[in-house]
Amino acid sequence: MKILKLFFLLAIGSLSIGASAQNYEVKGVVIDAKGNPVVGATVRTNKSKNTAITKDGGVYTLTATPKDTELRLIINKYTVMEKELSAAIASHPIAFELDETNDPTITGYRIGDTYYPGEADDDISNIFASRFTNAKLNTSGFVQILGSKRDVSCYVVDGTVQDFYNSGLAGLPTVKAIHSITVLRDGSAYGNMGGDGAVVIVTKAHHEENKSVEKADISVGKDTIRGVVKDGWGRVVPGMKIRTSSGEETVSDENGNYAIHITKKDKYLRCVMDYTEGTTVRISKANASKPVNLIVMLRKNDLRGYFSEDMSTYFLGESDEDWSTIIPLFPATNYINGDVYFDRWNMISLNSLRDEEPSKDGKEKTTLEKGCALLVVDGVAMDGATLEQIEPHTVYSIQMMKENTIPLYGTAAQFGAVVITTKGQQKAAVAMTDFEAVAARRRGDMKGFIAAQGKNLEYDDAGYILVNGKRCDLYIINDSEFTHMRGIEVDMIDDIIILNDDYTASYGPRAKNGVVLISASQKEKKVVDEEGNTVTEKEYKKSQKAKK
Repeated sequence: MKILKLFFLLAIGSLSIGASAQNYEVKGVVIDAKGNPVVGATVRTNKSKNTAITKDGGVYTLTATPKDTELRLIINKYTVMEKELSAAIASHPIAFELDETNDPTITGYRIGDTYYPGEADDDISNIFASRFTNAKLNTSGFVQILGSKRDVSCYVVDGTVQDFYNSGLAGLPTVKAIHSITVLRDGSAYGNMGGDGAVVIVTKAHHEENKSVEKADISVGKDTIRGVVKDGWGRVVPGMKIRTSSGEETVSDENGNYAIHITKKDKYLRCVMDYTEGTTVRISKANASKPVNLIVMLRKNDLRGYFSEDMSTYFLGESDEDWSTIIPLFPATNYINGDVYFDRWNMISLNSLRDEEPSKDGKEKTTLEKGCALLVVDGVAMDGATLEQIEPHTVYSIQMMKENTIPLYGTAAQFGAVVITTKGQQKAAVAMTDFEAVAARRRGDMKGFIAAQGKNLEYDDAGYILVNGKRCDLYIINDSEFTHMRGIEVDMIDDIIILNDDYTASYGPRAKNGVVLISASQKEKKVVDEEGNTVTEKEYKKSQKAKK
């Protein structure tokens, strides 16, 4: 599914860019090998040297001249990609999409005499043998400065000279733990041992712990950045850690909101959480007066969910399809026959929990009779219901409440509660059967599917979505613009985002009544034949032809 790529390409705004007879505007986006936007990269024209720095979402905008024939992407002070450039080419956004061969975070990069290992680096000997121009790895396996006849005997790790001469490279930290490696021709700053050069190592842990921190005088509204954190589906993300480059930290609240102090040295804001790709946004005091919203995407090739800071709530990811694999992610929690049992309650043995016989009156056992946690869906206690009645992909988050639940949900929650929040209907009381979008998809009902995406949404037979009664005229399907969605079947839609407002500033005049963003797979259209069987359109036409 290409929703990550789709999401970030959409952030670049209008897709129609005017080019004059002289200078013209170039817009685009920079995406790394994992599908995330690259913030802070440099995009430069080859002749006029006009430059832009990528902003939030990896977006850039710059002016080119008729003499410019090339657009260059510069990361960490060196060019990693080049694109042909002309006014005709620039009439569409120019996207730099890095892959594993040119993404510096994967391949590693060198600035001067310092090398920063990438994810692909796994052997420190290979780094010294191929990454430095002022040193080499000799036949004995030791580092030697070019022009020197003796091996380097001075190894410095996190500012401390180490006795690694006998063990050589084998005594150094593992590559995965290293932030940077510097080879110095003159290592005299570290004593007599540095006369033949020095190898200076900074570990990732040391780099993180020793970032410069400047405490500034904070005045509310002037030195405070505020905003909201959302995921790729537009859902708010609580429990997300927000960090500035000076070391300030905060955590988004239950509604995804955050507020954090910034200092004079802060240039970037970053949000990070397990199982997600961190998002970095360039900041300044100039933008402190308006919200700085962050988007955190699940990993492109590892679409798991993620936990809140206290590990009590799990936010489901795209690959979460089975409760039997989701529930065991929580410690001291058991999943049996669709029910959840917490280890802290030892009232009933696990063997008896497998007894599925009904209660004495012939009815299904209540949660209290079974000794399991009470299921709560969008604030409604569902006594006797099980997780098997809920499809994981309809769920936004699941929270395990192991204590203090009776005041909230009554005696039925004596053994704890499992609190479910569904997608699209957060904080709204719903019944177990109210997952309308799922049901509509199964029956091929596009109208029902669109109506279930939010309030005041309709779909007409002409292929248009009506937002608050007004027809939406812009549909971006798999990165391409359309004026309708005729030909798209409901089972072809992998993901859909409906922006129900005036987006002309970002997408042009056709976006006045909203924008529909769709990621669709190329599936064959299905029809129902005379006997009630669901077959592909191709099979149906073939059978009709055979009957004739």
